[in-house]
Order: sequence, then structure tokens, then C-alpha cells
Amino acid sequence: MKFLIPILLLTGHAIEPATYVETGFVFGPPVRQAAWALPPDVIVCQDAPVKEARVVNAVAFWKNMGYDIGTVTMAEKDDFACAQDIVLYGEITIKLIGQDFQIGKHLATTQTWYNSETKTIFKAKIQIMSSWGDTERILEHELGHALGWRDYNQTGHIMNTNWSMG
Repeated sequence: MKFLIPILLLTGHAIEPATYVETGFVFGPPVRQAAWALPPDVIVCQDAPVKEARVVNAVAFWKNMGYDIGTVTMAEKDDFACAQDIVLYGEITIKLIGQDFQIGKHLATTQTWYNSETKTIFKAKIQIMSSWGDTERILEHELGHALGWRDYNQTGHIMNTNWSMG
């Protein structure tokens, strides 16, 4: 059985029509749940299954859409934050999947930390399965989450949860 939950979205002082959420997906226009106050830097850990060129292209995709993203840095093998699975403020960290990853459900996942009152993002972590790191659209989709966008199941949309439909 599916349950639909009405949510009122506040925009400034106006209340938008109800949007319905079903298992975490929003029906209606794409929803950005939070945003960065300052451009985040992208840190690619040594264990991340992505090539630098793939990261640069994925970042360029979002920059071409008007998003401000800082520098892309390929971390050294002995990078402390990457080795200890620490995500620093102001950074989007990209790495190989960790123990908390639900294999079989996702190709990649993004955790985004933000202030629930101000909706300001302060850090994000992207984890990608080793065999999917350099596949087109995977990193673009996950960077979308790191920039605050939710999944949006419209065929051809970069934020579609189904890779083959995005």
C-alpha cells in the first residue's frame, strides 16, 4: 500500500500548493531542499573509483547550469580526512563506498549535511561503487544531491533515481 503525505512548501511568505511525497520522492517540479552559502570545494579521495577527468566533467555540468563550485582536488594517498572518513566543512568529498552502503539498492549515494532552519549546506559525501565510478551521469546525479537537489523521477532528468532513465 502506498501512502501520500501532503506537504506545504513555503516560498517567502506565500504558501505553494500541496506537494505529495511517496517513499521520499516529490511529485511536481524538482525540489531543492538546501543550498551552499559559499562555493564548495570537491575533494576526491585516493580510493574514489573516478578519474580526475570524469570529476572535472561532472563539475563542469553543474557550473554550466550556473552553480558556483570551488576547486577540484585529487587527495594524496595519506590524506588524513579521507583515511579517517572525515568530511570537512565547505567540502564535497568523493570516495569509494563504505560499510554503511546498501549494496544492491544503489550505484552511488550522497549524504548532505545542512542546517534545517537556514537550509544551508555545510558538507557532503558522495560514495560510489567501484565499477560505476566513471559511468556517465552517475557523478552528475550525485553532485546534484550534494548541491541540495532531491530525486526527481522524470525521464531524461539528471536527478532521476533510475540511471537508465536519467
